Amino acid sequence: LLRFCESAPPTLGEGMVLGREAWLRRLLPDVLSLAAGCVLLALLHGVLGTWPWFVGFTRGQASGPLGRKVAACPRAWLADPSLVPLLAFLALVVWVRPAGSGPAGTEPGAGRGGCIAAARMGLAAGLGIPVAMVLLGKYAVYYGWMAFLPVLGCAVRVLDGFRNGPGGTSAGGAHRDRFLPVMGYLALAAAAAVGWPLRMGTMALEWRSRDYAGVEAFVRAQVGPADEVFADWQAYYPAVTGAREAYFEPVLGCLDAAAREHIDVIIAPEQVAGKVRTLLGGSWSLTGVHAPQAAGVDERRPGRARTYALTAWKRRAPGGTATVNGEDVHVPGK
Repeated sequence: LLRFCESAPPTLGEGMVLGREAWLRRLLPDVLSLAAGCVLLALLHGVLGTWPWFVGFTRGQASGPLGRKVAACPRAWLADPSLVPLLAFLALVVWVRPAGSGPAGTEPGAGRGGCIAAARMGLAAGLGIPVAMVLLGKYAVYYGWMAFLPVLGCAVRVLDGFRNGPGGTSAGGAHRDRFLPVMGYLALAAAAAVGWPLRMGTMALEWRSRDYAGVEAFVRAQVGPADEVFADWQAYYPAVTGAREAYFEPVLGCLDAAAREHIDVIIAPEQVAGKVRTLLGGSWSLTGVHAPQAAGVDERRPGRARTYALTAWKRRAPGGTATVNGEDVHVPGK
């Protein structure tokens, strides 16, 4: 599915310039590989007995109002800042049209004739893949490679066309021949500058506040090997390794009443934990808070990653005791 989402938009872009027959020849292998992958995935989950969980997880990811998903598309395009300068360069190439690209700039051959085709394919991939992933489920920053790699390949192809293709003879064409490559190299430099260096700078500034060892220690103190826990993604690793069973947001909708009653610990941010407590029912006690503060951190700074903020809740058993902020409290029976 990931390969199809990555390759289909560029292939559709090729269909604009290569014609229907060539477009179908290029798209057919991806369609067949997608179908084969879906069949094998269904067989695997059938053998393991996890098909209901897979369906529930997928529905949970894909659920949500369409209007909200459409509104999230612009944020998806900006999820990876390094993608923006490359898209701007490709859009500039399509708008300006380099000299030697033909009357309409649509020839898919070598040299300048392929610049417009490559730019259009890059735009189709860079804009289409995030939208497709948002509509299918979500498009987080760690999915950015799916759009970045084809866009980067198309940008390099455009620059290669400038280097190897014949230029224009007019003054305007010569000016574009000098201007567009410079903008392309600047776009590559900007993509490199706002990607990895920005993330490393953020890590250096927030090293202590984002130390995951604190999350691991917090979850280990709240979750025992006999517990069944609902956990936010922030607590994924210690929850999975420390609890008997760990559940996450996408599967909550497919849990029956018995399964919900067996969940006895919640590890999540306060807002999420409140919704989960309402869904699970019963009485709950707040047993801990993990909210490190990043001193001097500007919340509006570009590239700032979210700090870990978690609360721990335990189900209160009627007639027993519960630990509330380190003190044992008796819970009256029904």
